[in-house]
Amino acid sequence: MLIIVFSIALIIVLIILIITLVLFYKDSRYKPPAPVVKRREVGLEECTIEELAERIAGEDLDEAKLLKVVDLIGRKHTFPKKTDGKAPKEVEPYMDFVYQFCMNTSATAKVIVKMSNTLKAINEQYKREIEDIERTAIRDLDSKAAES
Repeated sequence: MLIIVFSIALIIVLIILIITLVLFYKDSRYKPPAPVVKRREVGLEECTIEELAERIAGEDLDEAKLLKVVDLIGRKHTFPKKTDGKAPKEVEPYMDFVYQFCMNTSATAKVIVKMSNTLKAINEQYKREIEDIERTAIRDLDSKAAES
């Protein structure tokens, strides 16, 4: 009788163990889907300089919106001050913005000149850097157009 009770208990434990293994077994080939990152839709006024550079690079903006962005940069996003004649690391997103602005397909020469003059007037310390980035972007744009 004791052997029968012990055997039944052992069989029940084995059944429970097998059921838990089947239910909770993770397939090593299964990869959960990547989390969906919802991009926040914000107006131009709420964007950081990095977000503005990204939007300029990725969106097809017309000439009026590009001029609005230039006005916004002039009002809200002034370049960080140079220390000891050297630009801080925080200026890189601003230079990236200038480059992406010039590379935008909707940016005409008139719009680029307006952007350049506005930024150079507000950020006098960076006149040479803005001109250098602008020249580089226009050269890249010309070489890209020549390739196509």
